[in-house]
Amino acid sequence: MSLQMLKNIFNPGDIARAFETLEPLKSTALDTFFTQKVIHPSPFMSYSEIKQLIRSVPVVRRDGIPVSLNNTDLDVELFAPLPIKVSVNVTAAELNDLRSLMGSEAAVNAWRNKKIDQLRKAIRTTTEGMASVVAATGKSLCQLF
Repeated sequence: MSLQMLKNIFNPGDIARAFETLEPLKSTALDTFFTQKVIHPSPFMSYSEIKQLIRSVPVVRRDGIPVSLNNTDLDVELFAPLPIKVSVNVTAAELNDLRSLMGSEAAVNAWRNKKIDQLRKAIRTTTEGMASVVAATGKSLCQLF
């Protein structure tokens, strides 16, 4: 029952409405150094797109070693960049509290918005960190480690 309750609370429509009510986050590094942001239409990127922009980029096969793009032995047509995956714990006490709050839509919305805000701030902090490293060193994180 608890999993179904969370699925009902975190449905796509309510998540979208939560984003409309949350204040926009500021991005110092992204807004200062990376002013031209393009939203890619697909979760996959093609070899030719990367090759046009960058001469050498390590492509990582899932659970594998980095493969250079200019490696002629391997023809990578499409690859999926690894995502930033964050999570926020929901404790048993919170689930019990939610059961008692299910009659109050405002309380459930406030709880959901708090969790969504925690997730988006974690993603923004991670993205800002990555952008700061690239802006300061001129190298991607893959090249540093």
